[in-house]
Amino acid sequence: ATDTPEPTATATATATYAAIRIAPSGFSQTAVSDFAAPCAVLDNVSISDALGGEIRLVATVEDYFTGSAVNTDRWVIGEANTWYSVPPVVADGLVELDGAYLRSQANMQPLQPRFFEARAQQRINGANAGWPDLGFYRELPPLAYDTTYPADSALRIFVTRDTNTSFARGRDGDETQPLTDVEIAPIDLTQFHLFRIEWDTGEARFFVDGVLQATIPGAATLNTWAFLYHQTPTTYGVSPLRIDWARAGQYASSGSYTSCIYDAGEAVSWSTASLLVGNASAESAMLQTRSSLDGHVWSAWESSATNAIVSPAGRFFQYRLQLSTANPLQSPEVQ
Repeated sequence: ATDTPEPTATATATATYAAIRIAPSGFSQTAVSDFAAPCAVLDNVSISDALGGEIRLVATVEDYFTGSAVNTDRWVIGEANTWYSVPPVVADGLVELDGAYLRSQANMQPLQPRFFEARAQQRINGANAGWPDLGFYRELPPLAYDTTYPADSALRIFVTRDTNTSFARGRDGDETQPLTDVEIAPIDLTQFHLFRIEWDTGEARFFVDGVLQATIPGAATLNTWAFLYHQTPTTYGVSPLRIDWARAGQYASSGSYTSCIYDAGEAVSWSTASLLVGNASAESAMLQTRSSLDGHVWSAWESSATNAIVSPAGRFFQYRLQLSTANPLQSPEVQ
């Protein structure tokens, strides 16, 4: 919602075209609106505006807050305090929380390993943070339990105090079990940061902007939910919490994106194609192309080699992205 778009899928023909949307030098896709045309076909992939128009494998839960309200198919909306009720505000690709929380509808317990990541700004108006939490938590918010916690759930979460210092926290089970807090390096909470947790069978690892900050041991066997939380009402003079996007759970192992059909207006030799790919090896993001003289009879899908399009000359052109991962905590992304 707030990042600068970068160049994306490009293709070039060797002749001048007369078709709509195709300039003489070819066409380029760089934004959500380019990729999200109704004629495109998505299979186990999603399109987000997190990098100006990326395609990536779908996660168990993901939200880019591009609508006008919280999607209650994905999230439970709740109040941090029973006496203070300010609904989350979704606008301009952000969700703002004031004494409120979003908890995933999906229980993450079956997903082992699992990840959580959110791009968030914890201090918006110069005031101190209002005790925001980001990560995995129990079914209900902290203040709902008083001092007694359910033994069948666990937490791994980033916590920020109203003094603007942050720490990683973990606990498995009820209050009789040890609580682990690990201080993390100071960060500028007036800026957006990427908070990420990877939780496998032996430990949870906490990252801020890709840098490991803390490790907390413990198996991922108990109930837990993705959690976006802001505790202190802003009437106490604290800042609300803003979240640009959030993803959690696991990524699909494979998926594909099939583009719309492009018309060059006449038969041309399609020459080169290139992708800007992040977080991926060459095997996990594959570009395939096909062409047609009449838009009805198509050549076979063929993989591009070293950016060269091997599909035969044709008036019509289409590409397909094949994404895959062997790690459910990571997805390639075509930016």
